[in-house]
Amino acid sequence: MRKYIIRIQMLHLTFVLLFLVLLFSVGCDKRKEERELLQRIEIAKKNSIRFLDSISGKIDPVRLRQEHGMKGKTFFVCYLNAYLIMYTTTQSDSEKTIYKNKIADVLAPSQTPEYHNLGTSSPKEFRQDVISYLNACRLLGKFGFDTKSYKEEIEKIYDRIIDPAHLSRRGVDNTMALSYMLNTLGFEKPYSYCEIYQRPDCVLRSHPDYTNINLKDQMETTRAYDITHEIFYLTNFGANPLECADASDFEYAEETLSFLLTRAMEQDNPDIAAELCVCLDYLRMYENELYDECITYLLESQNEDGSWGDYDWAKEYVKENRPEYIVEVGLNLHTVRVVLWALTLTEKRLRSGL
Repeated sequence: MRKYIIRIQMLHLTFVLLFLVLLFSVGCDKRKEERELLQRIEIAKKNSIRFLDSISGKIDPVRLRQEHGMKGKTFFVCYLNAYLIMYTTTQSDSEKTIYKNKIADVLAPSQTPEYHNLGTSSPKEFRQDVISYLNACRLLGKFGFDTKSYKEEIEKIYDRIIDPAHLSRRGVDNTMALSYMLNTLGFEKPYSYCEIYQRPDCVLRSHPDYTNINLKDQMETTRAYDITHEIFYLTNFGANPLECADASDFEYAEETLSFLLTRAMEQDNPDIAAELCVCLDYLRMYENELYDECITYLLESQNEDGSWGDYDWAKEYVKENRPEYIVEVGLNLHTVRVVLWALTLTEKRLRSGL
């Protein structure tokens, strides 16, 4: 009987050891896959610098507005943001210096009266530029540039920013953006997020149906950005749980993000796909199988010039209708910025686990 018990114990120990070996093997394979993914992300980031450098002479916010009829401050901010993403995630001080110097090389136009013109600009231009104007100041501060005089310019237009006539014309996500930017820069914000959340046009509260959305259509795609931007601000860019929302809103968010992300990849739209992936990250939905699938999709869809996005259709359109428009700045740049955002969030999470 004693021999029988010993054999059972030995058999049990053997199974335990086999299980531990298997577990160790799986863990090693997973770590190997994660290291390979980190290498792919680093390569994609380095490739994107080639694209960013190729347009560095085209992102003067004043010239873009005056000579090309484009929202110059918007694209200036995209450029700042793309390099800030890499600046804040690199572990190399020398790389930080390189990225900051690249931004220093394009700052001259932002120090001119023509750039700080929102006190006298038309209502339309003011609405188009004010969020980016505030955001540029925030981003420059994160790079370590002196923003004292910039904030003095913001102080001059503060009353115009919070004027009810202006705020009443802003959507939910834009109002959240204005409140976030002002608060971050040390100014009093006009509303709390939860006050804005109570508006009937808040996506996360009203739960609109996205079933028939066509993400190949630029105008329809703007509807998808409504939910991503709300999540950015209602999570304080991933720092907090989803503010103001209840359980049904959280469930709606996951279902909607999953549906839209599936469609974005099917319809080959890396721009909105990247923002949706960022939202999954901010909502801690890493286990959603679409998260890893999206990262792979983004890595595999980078263009040879280091950019993302297929905008040949836009180049054909502007050639005939708006030849002064720069597609690489007006479209590819934003896509590069949001894809880098999604990739570096994944990179940061993986590095914390290695």
